[in-house]
Amino acid sequence: MPCAVDKMNQIDTLFDRMDAWRHFPNYQLERRADIFFSLYLPEVLEAKLGFPVRPELAPEFPVRIGTIYPNIPINKSYKIDITAKATESLIVYVQPNGNGPDIISFREFADVVERHADSVSSRFAGSLREWGEIQAGEKTANQASQVTARKLADPQH
Repeated sequence: MPCAVDKMNQIDTLFDRMDAWRHFPNYQLERRADIFFSLYLPEVLEAKLGFPVRPELAPEFPVRIGTIYPNIPINKSYKIDITAKATESLIVYVQPNGNGPDIISFREFADVVERHADSVSSRFAGSLREWGEIQAGEKTANQASQVTARKLADPQH
């Protein structure tokens, strides 16, 4: 039976792979990381917006365009990555960089995640900061794989 250290090594490996693989041309990081974002999203939204957000989330939720933009009365929809229930209807973007009332940067997200003392939260916050600082593709796929290989080879990591 794996011990806690082995499980944490697996979590580190998972984040190391996401850190490296996001530099590959067709890798869709958001499709892999959304489950981690979902663990903290209500808390992050509440910190940003200043009012309570219910913990229920709906991934890949279709919303009629006319509902978002009443002046565009069409029956097509946008697929919203994750929908959360709140007392007000707002669209807030979680993205690597930027600021404003409707934007949560990865740095801001990491600040909230770091409030949790567990090792998974700490590791996710570290990856969020890297994802916000280094644009996908800035490292070549080879450089990213080499960094991951060094991390995996270092027993102190």
